[in-house]
Amino acid sequence: MTARPVTRIGLAAAVAGALAAALGSAGTAYATCASISGVGNGNGCTSTATSFAIGLGSGATATAQGLFNGAIAVGTDAKSTATGVGNLAIAVGNPGFNRSVMAVVETDAIANGNFNRAIAIGNGSGSAAIGTNNTAFLVGNGSDAIAAGAVPPPFIAGDNNIAVTLGNFSSASAIGEGQFAVALGDYKTALNTVGLGP
Repeated sequence: MTARPVTRIGLAAAVAGALAAALGSAGTAYATCASISGVGNGNGCTSTATSFAIGLGSGATATAQGLFNGAIAVGTDAKSTATGVGNLAIAVGNPGFNRSVMAVVETDAIANGNFNRAIAIGNGSGSAAIGTNNTAFLVGNGSDAIAAGAVPPPFIAGDNNIAVTLGNFSSASAIGEGQFAVALGDYKTALNTVGLGP
């Protein structure tokens, strides 16, 4: 029983190391902070019992609050937040231009609620999976993936949504109840709203 959390921590460290290597041209990432089960809070990383937060890179911050949450941020000013139960947030990238907000922003990932996954890989990209069992995943620069359950502006709905964006300056949003939105390629947009099915 006690070996299981250690295995998860080892896996998290291995994933963080691999993600740091994946940054390549982004420059050398270095260990900024790590917090596991509340031990090591500070310098940009915070966690509570059963959760872990790892930040690699100048100004990277990671927050894992609640039970069995994981937050990994890799890159300059990258931000990841996982709050609730069983959530995972991974942000890999440096600040970059984001087409949705027409500004330079940091790469961030937010997974709030229960059993959500938010993964953002790309400079200036953002991923948010909020609610219950939502997944928002993106690879690309300046892109967004949102699987809702709140997230301002209003977007409420939520529950079992998936939004995937693969490409630069693209956006995918699946707002409520079993929606699935995909945007493949550069400068693409996919949006589903409330309902059953895509």
